Amino acid sequence: MDLKSLASTELKIPKLRRPKLGGTDAEPATPEVAAPSVTALQEQKPASNGAQKASHRIELGSLRDVKLHKPSMPSLQVPFKRSGGGTLVGLDIEPGRAVAVRVSRQGETMCVEQSVVAELPAGVVREGDVADPEALGAALKEMFEASGLPKRVRVGMAGQRSVMRVLSLPPISDKKELAAAVRFTAEKEMPMPLSVAVTDFHPVGEVETPAGMRQRVVFVAAHREPVTKLLDALRRAGISTSGIDLSAFALIRALHTPPEVKEDGEAGDSGDCFLYANVDGLTNIAIADGTTCLFTRTATVGLESMAAELAARAEIELEAARKAVDVCDLTLEPDAGTVDAQIVVGDGMREVAVEVRTALDFHRSQQEGLEVKHIVLSGGAASIPGFAEQLSEATAMPVEVRAVDVAAGAGGAPGDAGHMAIAAGLAVAEAPR
Repeated sequence: MDLKSLASTELKIPKLRRPKLGGTDAEPATPEVAAPSVTALQEQKPASNGAQKASHRIELGSLRDVKLHKPSMPSLQVPFKRSGGGTLVGLDIEPGRAVAVRVSRQGETMCVEQSVVAELPAGVVREGDVADPEALGAALKEMFEASGLPKRVRVGMAGQRSVMRVLSLPPISDKKELAAAVRFTAEKEMPMPLSVAVTDFHPVGEVETPAGMRQRVVFVAAHREPVTKLLDALRRAGISTSGIDLSAFALIRALHTPPEVKEDGEAGDSGDCFLYANVDGLTNIAIADGTTCLFTRTATVGLESMAAELAARAEIELEAARKAVDVCDLTLEPDAGTVDAQIVVGDGMREVAVEVRTALDFHRSQQEGLEVKHIVLSGGAASIPGFAEQLSEATAMPVEVRAVDVAAGAGGAPGDAGHMAIAAGLAVAEAPR
């Protein structure tokens, strides 16, 4: 794709399932809420030469449109002109690590059949956004050539520049008047200028409030710069992009448990509200009612920030610090060789707990009557002994560790399975039901 010649694309959102909304529109300053679900940039082709237009539309070469779809797992689609089918690979790119997997589906069961996990140089991905497309492209090219995985991917995005708000407006039936009211209200509530964002909205129903009937409208804004850098890196790696999805939504697809496969005989996740926390290169948080995503948040704290802190504290190389974080055990008494890692990882766990509590507080203010049942923990941190138990204590909530199934011979090193949840969710279209 020639990123110097980009065509205009704007969000289009089909009808979404009406959420159970309650509470007020007031929001703490800290949360950054992402769009309900972001799936599929349909395959890219080189764009023709042309000037890039400055507008509220995303500038993405030959892209046709961006849309939120699927009532239960809304997702952002930016279709490209198709260049053929083939096996789809899920690609999760985070600070310090890239994960690519190919999965199989047998009914409601998902299994990773082929995988590769590769470390990335420091600074290539920062806070979820690509900082160095050239270096990332080189790393991905080497990673895919060595693994033999197909180069047709759906890739995840996890950053703080994709935002969703539920706007509360008087009931308006005229489409043009509604669009004007939404735009006016969103200009005041969005944390970014709408002139640099992809934007769209969709009414999700009316609710009765003490002030009378109000119309609730989902408004989505996504900054275009992170998308163009990500696509640039993939182009440099020779990778065909079938889609882009918010990582938090892929996480729900991968780890949602339908009622019929619950091992303990109890009802599964449908109708229950869970908080998913994937603590890896960074922390992805999603709150979902069954498979319906209600809230997403990305926090920069994660294993990579812990490794960087440990490297500075113990005056060791980053690679050694990453390994020390991976093998840390919070259940053991510290000694001279482990005390620094245990302190850093323990501090990181408490930062994650703060992010989780902030997400829960915001959710309670917006979704009256939908209480989160418990936390589902995944990512590399889920493999650290004592992390889940301490997170449960710090949040005063039950914590359940979940991971995707990995077939024998799928590749990767021992312990890599903990890093594969988001990539696995990216490789499939929807969650088990």
